[in-house]
Amino acid sequence: MAAPDSRFVRACKAMAVDRTPVWFMRQAGRYMAEYRAVRQKHSLIEICKNPQLAAEVTITADAFRREVATDRLLRRALHPRQLHD
Repeated sequence: MAAPDSRFVRACKAMAVDRTPVWFMRQAGRYMAEYRAVRQKHSLIEICKNPQLAAEVTITADAFRREVATDRLLRRALHPRQLHD
């Protein structure tokens, strides 16, 4: 199935689909020790099917994003001419 006709794209266009598609990003595993620790004990499918585990990795990822954003703001405030990201 080509991407323009995929279930995900059709759902985004509010078209009828046979089941609800899911999109997820798994970038956290590369950077977050907390996420890797959960993944050592549980498969991705287990995490998706267990609301407590899903909430744990979601909250952990959200905290990571806030930490990165705060770090960037502080670096820009302290060294505005040296940072170009």
